[in-house]
Amino acid sequence: MTTMNLYSHGDRTFVWLNMFLIGVFTISILYPFIYIVAISLSTGFEARAGNVELTPVELTFAAYEHVLAAPKFWMSYLNTFIYTIGGTLMSLAFIIPGAYALSRPQLFGRRFWNLLVAFTMWFNAGLIPFFLNMRDQEFSDTLVTQSYSVETVTAAIIVCSIIPVLMVYSFLQKYFNKGIPLGGKE
Repeated sequence: MTTMNLYSHGDRTFVWLNMFLIGVFTISILYPFIYIVAISLSTGFEARAGNVELTPVELTFAAYEHVLAAPKFWMSYLNTFIYTIGGTLMSLAFIIPGAYALSRPQLFGRRFWNLLVAFTMWFNAGLIPFFLNMRDQEFSDTLVTQSYSVETVTAAIIVCSIIPVLMVYSFLQKYFNKGIPLGGKE
């Protein structure tokens, strides 16, 4: 930081305090991810015993082999792609004409339709009905087995689910950080 001498003592203190707080914040965010990776790479016995802190104990890839060999895991990825692509296309097919119509001041009942759209956007069913639906469909508590601990398999699923998001995030940051330009009605 060669330009630090241009700032006053208070500015330098503020910058160093900001860097310290951002460092503490970054460590507090990274630690859970490192912990989950360490748990997923440890044996089930060590994970259940609570012996894993920052590094794996008795390194093993058994949880990953178990998760990646399960057909349900790959079926869930297929479902993710189908829901994401299909849901996005279907949403766009309804949202674009609807947003255009609601942007026109000549639309009869425009205020009512705007309030209706806003109401359904602000108030959804919520997390508890979603959980009850998943429970009734028997999608919860299905990973408990004799040979793997729930903690180890859950940690491996979390890591396998986060890696694609981290790969796509850098792409999105690079190409879509400028936002969508407004205007263009012709």
